Amino acid sequence: MPEIYRTQEVLMSQNELYQLVADVENYPKFLPWCNSVLVIEKTPTVIIAELDCDLRGIPIEFTTRNKNTCPESIEISLIKGPFKTLNAIWTFKALGEKKCKVEFRISWQMANFILEKTTGVIFNQLSQKIFDSFVRKAYETRRYD
Repeated sequence: MPEIYRTQEVLMSQNELYQLVADVENYPKFLPWCNSVLVIEKTPTVIIAELDCDLRGIPIEFTTRNKNTCPESIEISLIKGPFKTLNAIWTFKALGEKKCKVEFRISWQMANFILEKTTGVIFNQLSQKIFDSFVRKAYETRRYD
């Protein structure tokens, strides 16, 4: 099962970066592969959302449950989609008032061999870019403060 782990210090407060990642409704504005997000349920600690994505011309939809522990972590698990499994976790650790350390870990397994061959490599590349997209958005947001 593929797994990706990334970590970086970011010039944004723990809470601000947590809020950026937790704001699933805005993903289509800065994640180029994310076409739309439909929030099915939203409470202070759980978001269930359906994401409509385009993996280099291959459309996929999947629904996740995000368990939010503000401002420390967001745990993501698969409800339905083209994966056998999909799990991810974002953790945020304050390093002072305006800096934090963010960690991202994601693992997945496609539902079948055909999906693995057609989208597995693309999803691997996309997973690498997810972290970079959020860090880039954090720095863009800080520039305008």
